Amino acid sequence: HSPSVAPPTVTPATPAPLDLMDPEVLAEFTGGDESLRREILLQFIAADDADANNLREKFGETDLEGIAQVSHRIKGASNMIGAKPYARAAERLNRGARTGDLVEVEAGIVEFENQRGLLTKLLQEATAPG
Repeated sequence: HSPSVAPPTVTPATPAPLDLMDPEVLAEFTGGDESLRREILLQFIAADDADANNLREKFGETDLEGIAQVSHRIKGASNMIGAKPYARAAERLNRGARTGDLVEVEAGIVEFENQRGLLTKLLQEATAPG
């Protein structure tokens, strides 16, 4: 009788900041002005918090039109700051909602929440005082 061995736990690697957000995109808007960059990111965080809550509400109501509208707004804002993976997650949600594909919407909300968690952590670090 051999002892049972637990399978190894796989912890997903934390993506590098450059994998989550391309700093060059935002630098085009700010001209390298650090205080302006921080202000834009703080505005993004506030708007994204509201949009994410709205999106979750629309998802809970299975409001596909609402999901399409909110995810489109999130995609645009994410692209403006160079957060391409987050924008792609929002696009997936948008596409599923527009085509009425509930399986795609459900998969998209999971991807959206995962990408949002990663981006939120990065943005909190990027906007921390000091």
